[in-house]
Amino acid sequence: MTAVVAGSFGAQLKALRESAGYTQEELATIAGLSVHAISALERGERRRPHVETIRALSVALDLSAVARDALLKSARPPTPRPASPEFTAPTIPVAPTRLIGRDADVHLLQGWLNDPASRRAQAQANVLNTSLGDRERLSALYALRRTGPGSMFADPSYDESVVAAVIQIGMTSRDADARANAWTSLHFVEDSAVLQPLLYALANDSNERVRAAAARALSTHVDEPGVGDALRRAAAEDPNDQPTVACCIPTVRESARLALRGGMTPHDAVRSAVLDESLSPHERLLLTSPQNLGMRLDQFDADVARAVFALGVAADDPGLRARAWGLLEAVREPEFKAPLLEDLARHPAENVRTAAARGLIQLRDEPDVRAALEQALNDSSAGVRRTARASLDGVGLGFGR
Repeated sequence: MTAVVAGSFGAQLKALRESAGYTQEELATIAGLSVHAISALERGERRRPHVETIRALSVALDLSAVARDALLKSARPPTPRPASPEFTAPTIPVAPTRLIGRDADVHLLQGWLNDPASRRAQAQANVLNTSLGDRERLSALYALRRTGPGSMFADPSYDESVVAAVIQIGMTSRDADARANAWTSLHFVEDSAVLQPLLYALANDSNERVRAAAARALSTHVDEPGVGDALRRAAAEDPNDQPTVACCIPTVRESARLALRGGMTPHDAVRSAVLDESLSPHERLLLTSPQNLGMRLDQFDADVARAVFALGVAADDPGLRARAWGLLEAVREPEFKAPLLEDLARHPAENVRTAAARGLIQLRDEPDVRAALEQALNDSSAGVRRTARASLDGVGLGFGR
């Protein structure tokens, strides 16, 4: 059972990671996060991580319920209440009263829980609530998309007030991640009001992740006057031309080149990028990152899975190879297993062995795969061992989600 660790969220996360024997890269791979995110959390740069992030880390670290609750509590510390100066002596407890006369309130609450329109209205109200933090408002925006019609990756059809609120966050927030998330949330939004703010961010924001997010959001508007020229300029001249974190974080130049391909549905954008051999392997795998679009390869035809497999086989870069193998976790294709088994047994990079163990999950009932996963339980890397155990048990950890 995982011991409870005291301290701030960042200190707890670092101690739990080291206790599990993970590097930051291993934990990022298993939890489906970026190495930058893990590093920022441990350094305390991100003081209020999303609940979904804490849940992914808890699963990846195999925390006990007590340790998970302690980690969550450290990320959401209660606000201290000032002591009352008037009276500090203990009071006699008052007997609880009966819960009567609340039928109307209970009915209203049940209706809200069962009514997507009510949940959507509440989410929108939170997006517009400027007393909340930028990240809380963007979390509400995610909920707003989830309660909207159709796929959350289709045009979310925000009304003008929501678009204006997101633009305000993107233009004024001091939190670079919040600015990047704001522009990312405008991907596939066709409202012309976003054009000038996105163009300004692409040209002037000091943070490369923010500029990259602005470039990707401009793909929906690539035929508008000035947008193509701005994207071509960024694709050729932006100083961010090399990945700064792992292989799944897009550079500004890559984002601009992909945006120039024009507005497509997310599904078509992924398929088009993966199958386009004129792009670099990095660019072809970029849009299939679960951090970017949250898709799985089993949502696509077999050609896409084969292309990802081929990119993994050809990749010398461990980050790219691991990204490809991790994405195969949703695919059951026996012809893919030989390189995965070889990498699981012999590849020198721990993140590649970890991803290979994950990529074999759909084939775990085959005798040679099960034997290889059981052998990996003796691997020198705790990340490989834990991922092999999860694959043997059929437990998803989020590589390809």
